[in-house]
Amino acid sequence: TPGHAVGIAMAAIDLGPWGATIAISVALAIQALLFGDGGILALGANCFNMAVAGSWTAAAVYRLIAGRSPIDARRRVIAGGLAGYCAINVAALLTAFELGLQPLLFHDATGAALYAPYPLGVALPAMMLGHLSFAGLAEGLLTAGVVRYLQQSERSLLEFGVSGAGGAGGTGASGPSPALGSARGLWAALGLLLVLSPLGLLAAGSAWGEWSPAELADPAARGEIAAASGGVAPPALVP
Repeated sequence: TPGHAVGIAMAAIDLGPWGATIAISVALAIQALLFGDGGILALGANCFNMAVAGSWTAAAVYRLIAGRSPIDARRRVIAGGLAGYCAINVAALLTAFELGLQPLLFHDATGAALYAPYPLGVALPAMMLGHLSFAGLAEGLLTAGVVRYLQQSERSLLEFGVSGAGGAGGTGASGPSPALGSARGLWAALGLLLVLSPLGLLAAGSAWGEWSPAELADPAARGEIAAASGGVAPPALVP
């Protein structure tokens, strides 16, 4: 499954849900138009799943858990991590539903799927297992690390967004503090991610649901697709 950190909660916490909706939508548009990732025809669905549902989920979870705690409270770090985890999984769940409903909505006279070939019973676990585990944890850890870093270096960003503190509760001086040395944990985590990033290139085959016509026609690739889809074989004809 194509799973990766998105930055939904980081945008929602810093900019608020409305600002995050715009920011993530712009990022997705640039990604589709300049890098060919995501697709222009899928831009609306991607924006709804990540920019709208993801941003508002992140803002709601962060506000609920952080409450009126001080800007520099550890509770806000935990709130940020959980907001990131929930936001990316809500986006993945919506994507899984959209993929799983397509065989029911779009098929030819014989019942063969025109687009995504697998029903909800296959699409939901295929999408959610990877996001509930690896992608969700990555998003949560990254968001928590950034919140902790901003608490020490640029608190005004946390006060501007979905802080819920109303400028009170121990916000202290408004100027940024020199906290590069105290953010060693964040820099170490980012360095570890940089080192581990190339491991994704070692993965065999395409991500689930992103197969090419050549892969769907190749017997060996078809076996891998079936194995990754709960033993359900791909359709005989390429959708």
